[in-house]
Amino acid sequence: MSTSSGILLATAARPPPIITVQTSPSSFAERVTHDRIPVLDGVRAVAILTVVAAHLPAGPARLVPGDLGVTLFFVLSGFLITWLLLKEWDATGAVSFRAFLLRRALRIAPAYFVFLAVWYAGFSLAGHPPRLWEVAAGFTYTVNYVQAIGGHRVVGLEHAWSLAVEEQFYLLWPPLLALLMARGGRRRAAVVLGALVVGVFAWRSWLVLGRGVPLSYAYDAFDTRFDALAVGCLVAVLSREERFGRLAAALGRWTWLPLLPVALLVAWHRAAPLPLRFGPGFTFDAILLGVLLVQAVMLGERLTWRVLSWRPVRFVGRISYPLYLYHPGAMALAAGLALLPTPAGVAVGLAVSAAAACASWYLVETPFLRWKERLPRRPAARPHAVPSAPLSPAAPRVAIPD
Repeated sequence: MSTSSGILLATAARPPPIITVQTSPSSFAERVTHDRIPVLDGVRAVAILTVVAAHLPAGPARLVPGDLGVTLFFVLSGFLITWLLLKEWDATGAVSFRAFLLRRALRIAPAYFVFLAVWYAGFSLAGHPPRLWEVAAGFTYTVNYVQAIGGHRVVGLEHAWSLAVEEQFYLLWPPLLALLMARGGRRRAAVVLGALVVGVFAWRSWLVLGRGVPLSYAYDAFDTRFDALAVGCLVAVLSREERFGRLAAALGRWTWLPLLPVALLVAWHRAAPLPLRFGPGFTFDAILLGVLLVQAVMLGERLTWRVLSWRPVRFVGRISYPLYLYHPGAMALAAGLALLPTPAGVAVGLAVSAAAACASWYLVETPFLRWKERLPRRPAARPHAVPSAPLSPAAPRVAIPD
């Protein structure tokens, strides 16, 4: 065999070189195209744990106020609801308001009305049956305005104000979004949402700082808290826009960057007087929490933040709704056990809260969620329906089916 033939055989026997291609992390738009975004269950867990911690006896309310957890729920809800509605619009060119309300009812109504029954029975057995107007406020999702305008707290149901705000959002936003998409696409929706955030900021600031209205109104009313929901909606609407993608990439460049908005939120809440926090401050909170939401999506796969996607953390996020419903009553019940020292009372309250939340999740919510999953998520696309382009200035004019 010649030398040249040997070289050729040796060369042919070698495995081909391995070429390593560096792929850049997926963009924000790519990360939110999936049917589920697991890290957001972790964000929901952070929100509910913040609320629960603030309600503990001698809890860290001054360090991490519970209202930040509620505002985070609002921002997250605005994002998720708008994200789902836009997916339906892109597939069909329309939004089915009837189907949306049915899905929401199957998700939230069973657990809520079972909770109302427990609330009524518990106070009745204790010799303090709720009054008719309190029951009516609970069943009609108007606790927020009953407390905001009347100045009367609905005992045992005070925290339902945020659920009322959410329900009013569900009734108003889907048809408005569909109208905006039909008249101008994502660009029109983004402009209107930006104007709404500024408008609510100005309205609430004027009410609190200019007119001196009770802080309970600024805290509970839908018209003074919609800006947090609108911030989440705006993130969803802008999610496919190129400049927003570059901003999201910058916000998620380093794993320590979420510490900056967290530090700003904590410092602001420790230093600002209540009128400033309840006036312009709620918008400031919502924007910073919107930044944290974007960072969670961008950094959720990094080792440092992967804890948000751990199964136990995600489970806490999934049961956050019943945990929110039952924890005030459970903590009050534990506090009434005067023989227990405070640490033991806190442990009992947390255990009862978790048990009630798990019972609600498995016995009440899960069966209805199975029905919800059987519903078609996206109606069949119409021949004239065209998916909306990112921030397209002109979208198809499509009627909104009821």
